[in-house]
Amino acid sequence: MKISHNISSKFEIIGHRGNPGNPLNSINIENTIQSFQSALDLGAHRIELDVILSKDLKKLVHHDDFTGRVFFIPGESKQNLVSEYTYDELQKAQININGLKEALQKKGSQLTSKIEHARIPLLEEILIPKGTKLFIELKFLNDKLPQDNKYLKEMVKEVVEFITTKGLIEQTCVLCFVVEALDEVKKLNNKITTAHNIYQGEANDLQKIKQLKKDYGFDIMNPCLDQATKKAIENIHSEGLKTYPWTWKESPEEEIVEIKRLIIDGADGAITYQAETAIDVLSKFSPKIQ
Repeated sequence: MKISHNISSKFEIIGHRGNPGNPLNSINIENTIQSFQSALDLGAHRIELDVILSKDLKKLVHHDDFTGRVFFIPGESKQNLVSEYTYDELQKAQININGLKEALQKKGSQLTSKIEHARIPLLEEILIPKGTKLFIELKFLNDKLPQDNKYLKEMVKEVVEFITTKGLIEQTCVLCFVVEALDEVKKLNNKITTAHNIYQGEANDLQKIKQLKKDYGFDIMNPCLDQATKKAIENIHSEGLKTYPWTWKESPEEEIVEIKRLIIDGADGAITYQAETAIDVLSKFSPKIQ
């Protein structure tokens, strides 16, 4: 699981939910141990994963608020909140093979993922090799501030305890769209790096960036791809923050164009489903970004 050192350290490739490929889940099932291993084997600088709490407060590595898109529980609705199930109940979950096949077919792709052992893992089950950098995204319903502040505090406490007890402070960054959660992380341990994910144009408003940084003290600001303009990147950097936009282009050709643009425009890295494509682009661009 050694990370390649042949890639420039000036621009980092982050395996978004590991290495699921795009169309999503065409290579590996997202947020599974196999997907993370695949990203590391390719030489990704970091892996990104999502955490949501089960009903009995277990830290699930899972993206969606609801069951159905990737996993479902036989005999249950495919639109139930994941957080309403206990961890034991979620052990019954199965891959939504038909749904994934249909979604991929609509995009001219097919399901080639290794699905035999795919399941929803616990955060504790993700073995982090020494020195591997990690992005942990805290997921809340609809990426909004939860009405129950107790849930937010419990989520943050559980993840911060994991990071500290595992000795992962220096190599881990906590991401969230809910900036109040990042504030809570800093209150519990201000040595943990935090990143604010954004998608409403905040990065184009320098005063907004200044105020958010002042109020919540995060270290990184990550805009979605279509808002990661050169000006937005410059604004973020002007406040001493790093930025790792996330991409979603489905074809390798489109991904190549966007990764090249982000390198040229000065982003610190990219969070991508297509780790292999991005790494290949970066290895060829390295001499040009010294």
